Amino acid sequence: MSEETTYTESAAVDKIKEYLLSRKDQIKILEHLGSNPRGKFPFNPQEATEEIKSIFLANPEDFRFLVRRVIGEIIAEWYDDDRAVAVVNNVPIIITSETKIKLNEWNSKYEGIPVSVECQVVGVYKEETYTKSATAKCYECGREEAVRSLSHLPLCGNKDCTYFKKEMSVVEKSIITGDIRTVLIEEPIEESKSSSPSIKECVIKDEAVAETFMGNKKIITGIFRSHAQKGKSTNKPMIHAISVEDLQDSKAVEPTKEEIKKFREMSLKENYFDILTRSWAPEIKFEDLAKLCVIIALVGGVKIDDLKGIIHTFLVGDPGVGKTKILEFLLKVISKSAIAVGGTMSGSGVTVTMDTLPNRTRFPRAGIVPLCHGGVVALDELNQLPEEDIGKLYEAMASGLIHYNKGGFDEVFKAETTIIAGANPKGYEYNGAVGMLSNIGLPVPLITRFDLIVNMLGSKRITERTEIRKHILYVRRNGLVKYIKENNLLTDKDFTLIINYAKSFNPEFSDEAENIINDFQTVMEELQASNDQVAGAKKADNRTLESLYRISTAVAKLHFSETVSKEHTIIAVEIYKKTLRTFGVKTEKGITQLNMHDAIQDWKAAAEFTWHKLEEETSSKLLDGIAFYQRLKKDYPKIFKNTEDVDKWWNMKVAEKKLISQG
Repeated sequence: MSEETTYTESAAVDKIKEYLLSRKDQIKILEHLGSNPRGKFPFNPQEATEEIKSIFLANPEDFRFLVRRVIGEIIAEWYDDDRAVAVVNNVPIIITSETKIKLNEWNSKYEGIPVSVECQVVGVYKEETYTKSATAKCYECGREEAVRSLSHLPLCGNKDCTYFKKEMSVVEKSIITGDIRTVLIEEPIEESKSSSPSIKECVIKDEAVAETFMGNKKIITGIFRSHAQKGKSTNKPMIHAISVEDLQDSKAVEPTKEEIKKFREMSLKENYFDILTRSWAPEIKFEDLAKLCVIIALVGGVKIDDLKGIIHTFLVGDPGVGKTKILEFLLKVISKSAIAVGGTMSGSGVTVTMDTLPNRTRFPRAGIVPLCHGGVVALDELNQLPEEDIGKLYEAMASGLIHYNKGGFDEVFKAETTIIAGANPKGYEYNGAVGMLSNIGLPVPLITRFDLIVNMLGSKRITERTEIRKHILYVRRNGLVKYIKENNLLTDKDFTLIINYAKSFNPEFSDEAENIINDFQTVMEELQASNDQVAGAKKADNRTLESLYRISTAVAKLHFSETVSKEHTIIAVEIYKKTLRTFGVKTEKGITQLNMHDAIQDWKAAAEFTWHKLEEETSSKLLDGIAFYQRLKKDYPKIFKNTEDVDKWWNMKVAEKKLISQG
């Protein structure tokens, strides 16, 4: 122990033992450790007696080892020595502190004072070992001393020895070492939205080394120490960890029963998706398909064993169509999220790179994709990312891992992160003559990892451009808060609750739903095989099938359903088809002509799909009533034997001002 305490080490051990034996709850924990030596033993010395506090504060870095020794002695009294050895060697001692601060507050005013912080590991140095204990011996006189360092061995203190005041030798068999590693810790990404988050060096030891990886979130209880620097008048700050504990991601905010009731009622409305898309980045008007694809990606599918549930979405579009605003809105909705713009990233970049400290120490440092493991990253201007980042991004999207093998490091980063990307086409304007892949200008393996890709061409109709200008001016004049309130839209907080609630569902696929996906996939493959497809189109393969599976699941989750029904799959396929058609990809032989009619049994759903189809074909809100009736009777002869039902639907839409009647 240090000179500050009045207790010798053996006296400190006795005091800790006396305290533990006096606490029934601690005894129960120790009994559990006796039968399960791989449990954890949490101990907050600041909640203990003044004697225990003084022992802890006098030398906090040694306190954990004293507690471990005490536990070994108690277990040895209850069980056998082998059990005691197993406990001492395997049980992590978690020392906690009542003083909790933020990482950016950890500075010289806390010198030598134990505190706890929440942080994220963003870099690691190479593993080393340190000496826990060893014996130094003078082989001339036989004098022995216990040491903790092999670099500064004691001198023989025997005046009668011919080796008096000469360095003793270490007894090799007595050396006991432990693992030690220096890591870089950073503020949790949820707390730091700035471009320069606080980063500190931290020394961790023993079992914490094997349990600490880049991207991990941790609660570190430690000591701020200042180390003298050779040849300098200033000190180097370093955090010495007393104990390291996993920090679980904060539990998602859940809606109340009243809010759940409201969301469920809203999901039954015909304009449910319209409400969602108008509410997402409400300053952007008309880009409903792009917004819906982002929302679907945030909800995601269901992970089954090693089969991922993540949905990646890519927005391609001419400048000024609102891609960036749509991406930025997710930062308001998803707590564990970040955004980066290609071409402007510095430091660790997007995935992982080798970084260099001022002292020229080099280490691999995690970027925002592994740091947002389990969350979402928006990558704007994706095509301007460095080539190395693009290669690692493909691996992350494919496997949820990033391997880094450079400079003697062999590290694996966890990166099960949803990617929502945006990019301008090559030349900053979409060229319809060269096709999808050529316009995007990114490696095909990366493009194929995106489940949904939308070409945001912007409005070509004068009426829509006029409405967009009016919308921009209204929002500028009155603000978004007023616009959201006047139009009964969802706030960003509402979106957080809806997405969290939707993600709590794990719907199972029905046979009918799977048949619809299989039939659509078959037709798309036939179109591809017959060369009846536009040049440069994304190929239909098994990845397409898996994407549709996940998208259908997300649609079901958005409807708070325990089952993926055929209706959910129809919607998913229709959304997927619309994304293809934004690039001119042919889907005419798809589900619309083959299986959708067989799947739809409800006259309202049939009328809705026919209305949307005619609207797309004519590029107009002005629909001809007679043509509408004729199309319904032709496509759905089993449902529409008379016009009474469709008259009701038509009049309802006219009354809602959803369409303008021409017939």
